[in-house]
Amino acid sequence: MTLTYTYALSQIGPTERKTGTYKMILLKTVGTTPNNPDNPDIHTLEELLALTGTAEFNDTNYTPGFGGSGRKAVTFAGGQSSSLTVNDTNDRTEWDFDDILWASLGGTQYARAAVLCYYPGTPVDDGDVIVDTYFDIADTLTNGADFTLQVGANGAIHTTGIPVE
Repeated sequence: MTLTYTYALSQIGPTERKTGTYKMILLKTVGTTPNNPDNPDIHTLEELLALTGTAEFNDTNYTPGFGGSGRKAVTFAGGQSSSLTVNDTNDRTEWDFDDILWASLGGTQYARAAVLCYYPGTPVDDGDVIVDTYFDIADTLTNGADFTLQVGANGAIHTTGIPVE
């Protein structure tokens, strides 16, 4: 399941989507209702990580937390400004970025979900970081090998709620 948070849709405009700073984080545990991170009303990364039962990944070669090396910068397919396109045939906006690689990841923890986060301006902590999209991924026990979050061939995010300038 992929879910774009409603707050992100209201706060991140087309210019920011084409030029902003984005990072992907991994979650090792995911809370259950009502503490599930796939609640569309969550606003910030701080709020998401405060949910009971939800925790950021923290194993070999992944340093969690604000400024941690585990949070990977997102590289956009075809350059960021060209990665947001309108698909009139399917009545949606498609947003694409490159697969994300964590080299030699972990050894004892499962990766259970990923969250795309928007870093507006100069954020000082996770309270300033806007959660954009939640990706439910198959529970994967890391074993020290490379871990790749693969993006679908037709783009990472499809939505009818993102305007394009």
